[in-house]
Amino acid sequence: MTAPLVPDADLTLHEMLQIMDVARAAREEQATVEQQFQQDELRSRIRERLVAAQAATGEPATPAEIDVAIERYFESQYVYRDPPLNGRTWCAHLYVRRRGLLLFGGLLVLIGVGLWLAFNPRMPWASSQRSSRAVSVAADLARTQLAALTALAQDEDTRQAVTLLTTEFQAAEANHDRDSLETIRHRMIRLRTILEEEYDLTIVSGTGRTSLVERIWESPTGQSATAYYVIVEAVDRGGRILSRSIHSSEGQPALAVTQWGEQVSQAVFDRLAQDKATDGILNEMRFAEKRRGFQSERVILTDSNQQPIPRQGQITQW
Repeated sequence: MTAPLVPDADLTLHEMLQIMDVARAAREEQATVEQQFQQDELRSRIRERLVAAQAATGEPATPAEIDVAIERYFESQYVYRDPPLNGRTWCAHLYVRRRGLLLFGGLLVLIGVGLWLAFNPRMPWASSQRSSRAVSVAADLARTQLAALTALAQDEDTRQAVTLLTTEFQAAEANHDRDSLETIRHRMIRLRTILEEEYDLTIVSGTGRTSLVERIWESPTGQSATAYYVIVEAVDRGGRILSRSIHSSEGQPALAVTQWGEQVSQAVFDRLAQDKATDGILNEMRFAEKRRGFQSERVILTDSNQQPIPRQGQITQW
């Protein structure tokens, strides 16, 4: 006698879920059993056919060999084999490997962009751009110095020197020659430094200070002569004594000194000596002046004809 069915209303939700799980497990076990029965039935049919084929061909085979052959057959059914390559297979492979391929593609793109940026001549960091900017900077710096020189130049000799530098600058800029531009700029700076200087060459004066020097020298032929010098120093507008590079006419190398001798005629020497002998102080102290905008010093000291004396030679030791 079968047990009466329990009404659905008497079952809880949890109990209904348990019953459904048990039923699902029973169906799966039944399918597994049926599949196993089918395999056993298939094995029997294959064995019968192999035995019949053996009898027909006359090839000897033991039951064990037949069983081994059947087992190998069934094992081969579960060996994985790649499907044949076609468009759909390739798409499947690409889809499975999509992340790696995207990363690899992104890396290639980054490398390509990096190489393009590194070797693109239009980029700011390209060597050609750096060279072009360096030339442009050097030209601008030199142009600034050139403008200052043009404004400073006060005499014809200085203007000609500025014109020569201008010509050299324009040629170097046209040739994009940075080294030449730098060399020309340094020459401009040196010339500008000279043009901006402003000072007086004054004869040293005062009791106990050497103002005049008389020198006896011998020529290469053995003849002796007397040379006369006034001792001078460069004093700027602020009263500071400047150092000058002086090349001695007696053969000594150029030296940076604050006092040196300027050669004068005997007549000028005697006049100044008589002036100092009066009270130890010279009334004529200005030997020359260096004005702003000029390259060289202009002699102020005059001879008996009230003409500026010529520059003859200098000494740095006495």
